[in-house]
Amino acid sequence: MKILLCLIILILLMNTVTILSQIKDNAAVISSNKFAIDLFKKLEKNKNLFFSPLSISTALTIAVNGAQHKTLQSMQNTLKIESNLKFYNIEFKNLLTLLNKDRKKDSIQLSLANSLWVQHDYKFKKSFIKISNEYYNSELNPTNFKLPEELEKSRIKINNWIEEKTNDKIKGLIKPDILDTSVRLIITNAIYFKGRWLYQFDLGHTNEQTFYSTHKKIESDFMKSTEAYLNYYEDSEIKILELPYLGEEFSMIIILPDEKDGINNLESDFVLENYIEWTKNQKQEIVDVSIPKFKLESEFKLSEILDKWE
Repeated sequence: MKILLCLIILILLMNTVTILSQIKDNAAVISSNKFAIDLFKKLEKNKNLFFSPLSISTALTIAVNGAQHKTLQSMQNTLKIESNLKFYNIEFKNLLTLLNKDRKKDSIQLSLANSLWVQHDYKFKKSFIKISNEYYNSELNPTNFKLPEELEKSRIKINNWIEEKTNDKIKGLIKPDILDTSVRLIITNAIYFKGRWLYQFDLGHTNEQTFYSTHKKIESDFMKSTEAYLNYYEDSEIKILELPYLGEEFSMIIILPDEKDGINNLESDFVLENYIEWTKNQKQEIVDVSIPKFKLESEFKLSEILDKWE
């Protein structure tokens, strides 16, 4: 079977071969995926969108451990945390440990790092600091946010940490006008992933084709891979393909609406239950794949979205 993937929606949910069996019942994975779909529904769709649900879930879950009363309940509801918080922390630690394990650099590079940037003279609960370190391996960085002259130094220090943890891929994340002297805590999470495809695209087969976005057609270089055995599923509305990375621990899932202008319907139908059903029905088939080369950057203010969360 041959398929041309010309309109893609990228959802970077983990759908691994060997890891999936170890985490499929993990409470942190289940909650993070539910939260990911909810968040996806609330983000702006009329532009390219790229985000890491795991990164956001990790940082917010660290914050949950410092919340109380109505704030605690509200955050747990938003993050879909349905289990006891102590048990949930254990599940999250198991997930992060599994993801951060040592791997051969010629296959996959994956690292997840957390850090707390705390006002050095502010008294945080010792239990919060302990949980952040014990379960989320968060570095503790005493900082001075109170003095205006120290704010810029703190901003640069945090940005340098993010750059280092992402191999210089994310630079200048915290803009100059974001921090003020009322800040007492900043929680940062950084994820770096680099992988090689199990089935390499043939450079000699790269050529220019038409990419159909929501509003226009774009001429783009398309990479091609021919006659590869891949997990694939299609019905009258969607086509879904799994592209494994070398080592077959991780994969990218590509979902294509059947109609060129069908992406809005696909987004409406994109719920976790449908996603699970689609991937469950995948079967290995010989597939010719053609996808455009792309580079994505995305930025949004999560606080504005969470303020309006229902």
